[in-house]
Amino acid sequence: MNIEGLESRLGFIKQRITQIEAEGSIAPPRTWIHRYYVPKKGKKYWYYRLMVATDRKSKTGSIQGKVKQYLGNAKSDKYKELRAAIERRNELQVLQRRYGSVALGVAQFDC
Repeated sequence: MNIEGLESRLGFIKQRITQIEAEGSIAPPRTWIHRYYVPKKGKKYWYYRLMVATDRKSKTGSIQGKVKQYLGNAKSDKYKELRAAIERRNELQVLQRRYGSVALGVAQFDC
């Protein structure tokens, strides 16, 4: 690929990053949504909560989390907003990695 193509790709990535940031809030790093159920009168009710990673790990090596916020059920506005914010964060992370690798390609042309 030539340098013009790389610079064009960098411009597209920058534009997409700006669009994502304008769409709404971005979830903080090291957070995720955890689903759990509560049995009531023979039924299972599913609820969600926002977890934030701690520095501790379990005996199996998995990341430990601590509850940051209760989100309610899948129909709640809090849950829907946070799910969208996490999707935006994940897409931003991918775009930032791509931007870094394309910028590295542009830097190699400059040498």
